[in-house]
Amino acid sequence: VAPLEGRLKTLRAESLSFVGESMTWFQMEIACLRKRVSEAEAERSTLREELDRVQADNVRLQEASRQDKMQSSESHLQNLDILKHLERCEKQVELLRKQEKDLNASNKHLEFRLKERENRIQTVEEQLNEERDKLTRMVPKEECEALKEDIRQWESRYKELEESYAAKQKDYLAIVETYSKKVGQALPNKSDMRPLTPRPTWLHCRGLLDAESPHSTEKA
Repeated sequence: VAPLEGRLKTLRAESLSFVGESMTWFQMEIACLRKRVSEAEAERSTLREELDRVQADNVRLQEASRQDKMQSSESHLQNLDILKHLERCEKQVELLRKQEKDLNASNKHLEFRLKERENRIQTVEEQLNEERDKLTRMVPKEECEALKEDIRQWESRYKELEESYAAKQKDYLAIVETYSKKVGQALPNKSDMRPLTPRPTWLHCRGLLDAESPHSTEKA
């Protein structure tokens, strides 16, 4: 029994020693784990701060990227507009060159026509000078106007006399017709009628403005 009790005491002592050593190692492990946890929390905080900074940089860079894309798109559109404007300018330049050629041809044609017109003007001026020379030898304007006024007055007088003659002729025919009806005599055809007086003799009548040219004998 004594050896057994000794053995039990030895086992108990070893067990207590093992438990104490285990507790010591456990506390050391706990301390190590706590240290590692604190280091991990510190590292986590650092990484959190780094993540926040990286996320902020990411947002800033995305915004910058979006703005750069917008500027790139606007620049591309501006480049397209510039290219279109250059194409329009080239077309306008070609059109202006064509117009310049047409204007040069038209200018030459107009110069030719100008020379012809100058020659015509010179010819017309010579003719006008000749007409002026003729006008200087003609009747003055005042005298011509006075003669024209006399002619208009005589024409008016002639028209009045014609109207008076027509009225008298009408009255005469009415009287003759009334007299014939009363007497019972039939009127002859107008083609057979002739005046009782002798036929007049027509002579040349020379005017004041055209004294050198003879007049027709068919009219009075």
